Amino acid sequence: MKVIVLAAGYGTRLTPLIGDIPKALVTLGDVSVLDVLLARLRDVVAEEHIVLVSNARYLPDFENYLEANAPSVRLLNDGSMTAQTRLGAIRDILFAIDYAQLDDDLLIVAADNLILFDLAPLADCLRDGRIHVAIRHNPDMEDQKRRGVVTLGNGGEIVGFAEKPREPSSPWAAAPLYLLPRSLIRVVDDFIASGGNPDSPGYLMEYLVGRHPLMSWRMPGEILDIGNPDSLRIAAHELGVAGFE
Repeated sequence: MKVIVLAAGYGTRLTPLIGDIPKALVTLGDVSVLDVLLARLRDVVAEEHIVLVSNARYLPDFENYLEANAPSVRLLNDGSMTAQTRLGAIRDILFAIDYAQLDDDLLIVAADNLILFDLAPLADCLRDGRIHVAIRHNPDMEDQKRRGVVTLGNGGEIVGFAEKPREPSSPWAAAPLYLLPRSLIRVVDDFIASGGNPDSPGYLMEYLVGRHPLMSWRMPGEILDIGNPDSLRIAAHELGVAGFE
């Protein structure tokens, strides 16, 4: 298995709080968000099997971090310099697959999330050869409008997926953790060719429902999003970290 870490966003909403640095390098207490993520990933893959996709603007930040903390992680530059010219998460996935010549099962994860549970049970799901999406229960229907909303069948299969719907139909939310078996990684090409929105992996999952079997994986613990000021403050509060009020 290989891992693609999506870290090419610009975090413009967070700049007033964190300054001009990548979201993944925000420090909460004694560790950065990326410290926590890489520690989780090392439990399921060797470091050299991790590919991190950055943009050109923040490439030096990641180069310095990885040289000091994770020298075997492969760093890719998607070439974008501004939020207006960003490729989008799904094009970054395709870029990583093609540029790094990835031909293996893939775990895809966003870099701006604190994962507070073991990933080994999720990696074990690859044995059944189906796409898996991590999910969590979220009874806040207003918050669900910002999420990938999942509709489940009786056996945990995903029978519906809506990215950022105006009227959420389910309390199940997708998390930015996706498993693609080797036999299906080229579905990303199909999605891009169809003209799909490349901004979020959730749009890819929405496209795949009804085309390929999708299974849910219920997360056994919390995942803390730091993608906007409110969620960063919540994450800092839950971890007992001051300085983001």
